[in-house]
Amino acid sequence: MPRSPTLTARETIPAIKPPEGRLTSRWLALPPGRVAVFAALICFATAAVALGIFYENARRLLKENLRDGLRAGASMLATAIDPEIHRALTNPEQENSMEYIQATARMEAVRRALNTGAAYRFVYTCIRKPEGVYFVLDPTPEGDADGDGVEDKSHIGDFYAEANPRLRRVFDTGVADVDEDPVVDTWGSALSGYAPIRDAAGKVIAVAGVDLELTAYNARIANLRQVGLSGVTGAAVLSCLAGFIVKNYHRRLQKTVTSLVSAMHQARAGERAKSEFLATVSHELRTPLNGILGMVELLGQTPLNARQREQADTIHRSGDLLQLIIDDILDWSGIESGSLEITRAAVNLKSCLREVIDWFTPLAVRKGLTFEVTEEEGCPLWFESDPAHLRQVLMHLTGNAVKFTSRGGVRVTVSHETAGPGREARLIFTIRDTGIGIRPDQREKIFQPFSQGDSTTTRHYGGTGLGLAISRRLCHAMGGEITVRSELRQGSEFTFYIRCVPVTPPPDSESEKTLPVSAGAGPVSASKAAREFPGRPVLPSASAVTGAGSDTRPVLLVSPDRMLVQLSSVIFKRMELPLEHCSGLDAACGFLASTGCRAVLLDTAQIEGWGAASPAALREAAGADHPVRLIALLMECGARHPAGCDDVICRRLRMDDLEAVLHFPPAA
Repeated sequence: MPRSPTLTARETIPAIKPPEGRLTSRWLALPPGRVAVFAALICFATAAVALGIFYENARRLLKENLRDGLRAGASMLATAIDPEIHRALTNPEQENSMEYIQATARMEAVRRALNTGAAYRFVYTCIRKPEGVYFVLDPTPEGDADGDGVEDKSHIGDFYAEANPRLRRVFDTGVADVDEDPVVDTWGSALSGYAPIRDAAGKVIAVAGVDLELTAYNARIANLRQVGLSGVTGAAVLSCLAGFIVKNYHRRLQKTVTSLVSAMHQARAGERAKSEFLATVSHELRTPLNGILGMVELLGQTPLNARQREQADTIHRSGDLLQLIIDDILDWSGIESGSLEITRAAVNLKSCLREVIDWFTPLAVRKGLTFEVTEEEGCPLWFESDPAHLRQVLMHLTGNAVKFTSRGGVRVTVSHETAGPGREARLIFTIRDTGIGIRPDQREKIFQPFSQGDSTTTRHYGGTGLGLAISRRLCHAMGGEITVRSELRQGSEFTFYIRCVPVTPPPDSESEKTLPVSAGAGPVSASKAAREFPGRPVLPSASAVTGAGSDTRPVLLVSPDRMLVQLSSVIFKRMELPLEHCSGLDAACGFLASTGCRAVLLDTAQIEGWGAASPAALREAAGADHPVRLIALLMECGARHPAGCDDVICRRLRMDDLEAVLHFPPAA
């Protein structure tokens, strides 16, 4: 199978983080006292604005009420005066006449009636002549009652030099009117109302005036202002109380946030500790397990009787199952911690499908099942996606279908459709089986971690219940989704799709024009056929390769793991190839500088000091005239190439895998 080209993009599944906002963080950083002052000022400013609006509206309403009262009082006064008698009063000497006395008495009665609600000081009438406005009736007693040095009473024919425009307008319009603001004249400041006095023909012959004493007007305004000041004082007190409450709340909030941040840091530290622990567990479990499985494989290649071979196969299958459980747990832990990476590279669709056939055909044949893989016309041969995780999802769903099917068969179908504008496409994989099926109420449960359809499924078929949860998360990370349709005891159909972009084949790619579509197609290695539940892709089989070429130079193994060294020694001895060993990077560089080497097997996970520059250091030590092939031994099957390495092998060494990567032309 052709190697994927150099990685072109990297994406990471984001870990869940608490929401952070610049404004929120700045607010929480403020001292509680400053926050309290700020809150009190906001409350006070809000209350002050509201009270100011209330005061202005109340003052306007009071003023309008007073003006309406003056207008009504002037109109009442005008109706109390006989226009004919008023027209006959033209001389000051008439002030002692019965008509004048009766007219002023009625005016005084009106003034007293009006004084029940307000302090009306003067009531009077005026006429207009070409020369100006003159007083006629005035019930005010003689003298200077207010002590301002001005006679209070006006007499018939007295000239009213200070008659304001509102008074003159009433003569012109015949409509009652009121001063907009208090007016200052000889008798002091007052707010006046005016109403026309009409004769029988409706002609305006005079104007009746009513003066509201300004002290009363000012008293009402002062009362209103006092109410406003009381409201401001109350608002200030409430604002201080609000500031105190906010101060205590902010202090408690800061303590809570501090506790949450501390807990978040502790959780992150715990997550890092868990990752380190899982890495340690991965090494401590995988290393001896790989040694056990490797030795069992070698044991299976020796002459054994039937019972011994059965026991060796049982050990091998049990180790495979244990390794898959470890893989699932570590994969799920990586997803939960947000450390699982999605890598974009060119993927060969036919190679992926051929691998599915090679893996599952032997198991399907042993179970008496039909196994078909079909590809609809038009599917892109090469596309950009994550090859390792795409294979992981495909292999897991196909493995589940074979695992849970005891009769009938399994069919894998690949189709495609346009996913959006441009060259982006949606590649759809459908896995159908005739297995045990899933109850409707269990279809969503199976995608939850550590869950299966029911407890009997776990007891009968085994498994961790993580595979489908991992597959769904990987589909989401690759821009897709996974769904299921199923009927109990009728079978299931799992469909997942990924978003991809078709790409041109790499220059060194092999052309795969035909693809087997049914069980029994193509040879497979015994190690693949022995896995009952394959869930991880590994390097393609090299069983068709015979010999390791004519190059007899040794292979260098760089690893501090004694078990790996022992297993490698047995394998290479059986392959009749020389093997040298170095435990560290410096020793390996020294060996390459002094001795020729055909390839270097690198246990990158355990070599102390391994980094991005290490491959270049090894090649420099070997020299430009003696190119060396660097092969990484990875902890996880199907993992991606470390930067600078030519190839990868799962740390569970197999002879066919070694033959595949070591069979190349002699170094120049």
